[in-house]
Amino acid sequence: MIAFSPRKIISNTEKQKKTLKGSKKLASSYLVSSRYNILFSLLLRTSTAAKKAFYSQVKTIVRQEVSTLVRPSSKSVWRLTSKEGIDPIMQFSWDKVIEETKLLCPVLY
Repeated sequence: MIAFSPRKIISNTEKQKKTLKGSKKLASSYLVSSRYNILFSLLLRTSTAAKKAFYSQVKTIVRQEVSTLVRPSSKSVWRLTSKEGIDPIMQFSWDKVIEETKLLCPVLY
């Protein structure tokens, strides 16, 4: 059985803080100064794990946005069907599609 003393955990944490080097040190300074654009760019360039996590989050958000957009109860221009006749097709506008996508799916847009 391994026993940990609180004193050791604190000293290890302090050592980790002191040993941040390179891109991790730079990333932490960007985080503290709220420079998120530069932070994300740095993480995506230097860390495979960060890139995978970022893509996973974006994928989840886009899926949620798109499922809201094409939900059967939605009156979206994306839900036009031939059952509704020719009128909706005649009134179709790419401007409406872009406007609706920008509103309901900002990450996808």
